[in-house]
Amino acid sequence: MNRHLLLSAAFCLALAPTPAFATDGPVPHTGFNENIPIQMMGDELDRPIAMVIEDRLTTPKKLKKIENEFGSAGAKVLTRSYAGRLYRPIWTEVGAESLQGVVDNLFDHGIVSDQILRNDLRRTIKSRFTSKSPKSRAKADIQLSLAWLRTAKAIGGGLKDEGGMATPMKIGVKKFNLTDSLLQSGLGKSSTELFAMAPNTHDYQKLIAALATYRELAANGGWRGIPEGDAIEVGDKDPRVPALRTRLRAEGFYDLEQLLRSPDADIAIDVLDENTVIALKKFQRRHGLNEDGILGNNTLKAMNESVESKIDKISDALHRWRYQGDMGQKYIWANIPSYTATGWNRGKKEITMRTIVGKPRFATPEFSDQVEYMVANPKWYLPVSIIRRQKVPKLKRDPGYADKYGYNIYDRKTGEKVDAYSVDWTERGVARKYRFVQEAGEGNALGDMKIIFPNQYSVYLHGTPGEHLFEKAQRAFSSGCVRLEDPVRMAKWIARHDDEVARTDITEAIEETENTRFELDEHVPVHITYFLVTANDDGSVNFHRDIYKRDDGIRTVKKMAKLYKPKPTTVGAHLDGESAH
Repeated sequence: MNRHLLLSAAFCLALAPTPAFATDGPVPHTGFNENIPIQMMGDELDRPIAMVIEDRLTTPKKLKKIENEFGSAGAKVLTRSYAGRLYRPIWTEVGAESLQGVVDNLFDHGIVSDQILRNDLRRTIKSRFTSKSPKSRAKADIQLSLAWLRTAKAIGGGLKDEGGMATPMKIGVKKFNLTDSLLQSGLGKSSTELFAMAPNTHDYQKLIAALATYRELAANGGWRGIPEGDAIEVGDKDPRVPALRTRLRAEGFYDLEQLLRSPDADIAIDVLDENTVIALKKFQRRHGLNEDGILGNNTLKAMNESVESKIDKISDALHRWRYQGDMGQKYIWANIPSYTATGWNRGKKEITMRTIVGKPRFATPEFSDQVEYMVANPKWYLPVSIIRRQKVPKLKRDPGYADKYGYNIYDRKTGEKVDAYSVDWTERGVARKYRFVQEAGEGNALGDMKIIFPNQYSVYLHGTPGEHLFEKAQRAFSSGCVRLEDPVRMAKWIARHDDEVARTDITEAIEETENTRFELDEHVPVHITYFLVTANDDGSVNFHRDIYKRDDGIRTVKKMAKLYKPKPTTVGAHLDGESAH
């Protein structure tokens, strides 16, 4: 068949009825994309290769292997891409080299290419374009496409279907035409197509830069840990102080030249001075520690974490971002380990506040949903789990606890209000027999606002009467919900562009202490995540404590740095001589 007959046959196939793409059902083996440049259709020399490709992609046993790895979605992307070209090869030499370039740059994203590719890509490229065997060239072309799918899966967080990348979240699927993207990559656009699948969030881009910075630190030897000992406060003399300065300087918290210009430059090198305390507080702030300027046990442990461990944590954060999915145009991001909630709109952070999250035994879950309504001056309807775990033990000791904290108790069968003193709180299963309601007002556990996104966990955002707890560095105190430092301000931000709710309505409801529900016309996504590393606007990063012990999956070569060994100091040595050490 000559070239003109081949194209005619292809257009006939295009005119024939074809089934719509779906996740289920048989994999289609025919079809034609009229947008494909004519040069991608190949020439007569490709026919023997096309016959082998068709055999491999239409033989159930061989296709099953592909489905086992990529699922039916990935298999459909592959078969549709080839079928639309009458099984001609997809990969040009320029396209293959562009794919190699992407794979070479995966390391920058914290992805180890050896872990996602099944074979040597360079060898596959050589086989595709130099082998004299049509069978070998066909196999190599398919292998290049499979390598592309693996790379897309790694960068984009998994394959879902023709139009999306998979995400474990309820919302936020990233949309891509994977078939067209594969074909364009075959022409040489792998970098554009594949890296477009990566997250486009503020933190992801900043973390890529941070990963490069910390890898450079590792290449230069990292840093030495500080030996254990008594806590060191400002003015204390300790032989480990030079090690502290060296450690702070290694990660950019302490500038030696600035210190030498300071009024403290004549202080002995083994005395903790004010300037070093300033750098130490900065370190503590970026590591979720109490900002007290004291080198205590927790600060020492954080300082002695190795650069390799931090690199792995940054890589893990990048991995988590890839599987997070599209956050949306306007959304709330509540990150558990950082104890923060931020409101983002079109790539800009518009609001941020501190949070309180669940205790380790009542861990706040990770999930995404959408805010549907808000309630000013809310009543608190206690879940059975909280009644059983927290309230029944207290009522056993003192039934007067209910009145003291404003809890009304109702019989679930009759709906009648009951006196706490009339209930046998030692009875088995008593928590399920009664409904607890805490009225709105001062002391209400939800504060003056709750923000609801209905979910299976009964978790939501709300205020709290315990505002003093926001002053603590570690704030895992709740029973699972996320308490906001300023829930009214967050509610107003959510409603700012909502046609159904005016910000003045929220203010008036709070002032009048009326229990008021606000239905939202615009449902704003909320994402509750568990990132141990987050980025700041200036590119610096924060390392958060693993409050729920979830970093076991992080590939860590060496968690603790080698210890600093102090050199003998000359009697009377001062800071201006520290450079000699």
